[in-house]
Amino acid sequence: MDGLTVTEAVRIITPWEQPSTSDTYQSDRPRAHPGVPRGLQSHSGGNMQLEGLAQSWDQLGQSDPLWAILSDPAKKGNRWSLEEFFATGEASVDQVLRHLDALEVEVNLERALDFGCGVGRLTQALARHFNEIDGVDIAPSMVGRAREYNRFGDRCRYHVNTHDDLRMFDDGTFDFVFTDIVLQHMTSELMLSYVAEFIRVLRPGGVGLFDIPPGYENTPRGMIVKFAPAPLLAFYRRRAHGGGVMELHTIKPKRVLDFLATRPVRVIEHRPLPADRPAVVRHYQYCIERVDG
Repeated sequence: MDGLTVTEAVRIITPWEQPSTSDTYQSDRPRAHPGVPRGLQSHSGGNMQLEGLAQSWDQLGQSDPLWAILSDPAKKGNRWSLEEFFATGEASVDQVLRHLDALEVEVNLERALDFGCGVGRLTQALARHFNEIDGVDIAPSMVGRAREYNRFGDRCRYHVNTHDDLRMFDDGTFDFVFTDIVLQHMTSELMLSYVAEFIRVLRPGGVGLFDIPPGYENTPRGMIVKFAPAPLLAFYRRRAHGGGVMELHTIKPKRVLDFLATRPVRVIEHRPLPADRPAVVRHYQYCIERVDG
């Protein structure tokens, strides 16, 4: 893989992330959806941000979708082979399921959700284990590619979702909800709004696994992204990489855990994840179980 192993390719931070010091969520927004707590609801700013995210990712999905998801410099310019690319998804999902097994977490392998599915790198891997799998993404071009690459027929379904909730799914739909390196591109308010939706769509006993970066890595890249003026970074990335510029947001673990304490979940584990290469942000993962209530 041109010097990049499958394990190393599982976690790559995109080089065009735009920093934000966002670490708060509002508590005075009007409530608009029964699955999301007051203060984490639809509002014009959130909708505008989602429109920007959709435009950026749709553009990337049209030009160089595999590199946009796993941005190894050696693979830029549509140089990923599909076999190599999807092998990284299998490695990632196998690693996740082994970890859950080590935690003695029982996951019903009936129906799963891959949030921020892109072209289906993780969705296809999850379909090897679950009877049904739904992938959701904000970019129509990514979802179009995912449907083209689908090898599991009607067992695997892909959906375009441009809402700041998961209203297309009823309460208690899924046994497993998984998202990896997706929430960080949203404001903290939207991150927690989607986490609330993950909990809503989980069945009692269902398991959710998501990551939210707690801060920046103490690396040259991390410090540059943290302290450099955002307009300068955006200008550089557009010149160097083209396409959209994605924001990068963080929330400290205490705030996430305080939020989860208000929801009908049991926190099974929360832990920092090691970086396979010098990264911009620290990775922090949360494993939760939906409980009755």
